[in-house]
Amino acid sequence: YMIIPPRNADEIIQEGKNLKHCVGSYIERIINSETTILFLREIENPDNPFYTIEINDLYIKQCRGFENMEMDKEITKFMDKFKKHIERMNLRKAN
Repeated sequence: YMIIPPRNADEIIQEGKNLKHCVGSYIERIINSETTILFLREIENPDNPFYTIEINDLYIKQCRGFENMEMDKEITKFMDKFKKHIERMNLRKAN
């Protein structure tokens, strides 16, 4: 898996349409720096929407797939590793 940032608002809106969830409605919150959106992709298919991640203040708020599907065990394991990475970044930010 890989995590990539959206290039623009249109990608975020399209992500919500493709995965049939509400991330497209987050644009104003993103513009106001209230939240950050990232895309989780399969390495062999990086252009195919898979999961959407919301991060607030270096904390993973949610990670949702098609029709707001929760993470399965494999995705949870990957996101746990990503969470540890974010926590290390947060510690560096605090120091």
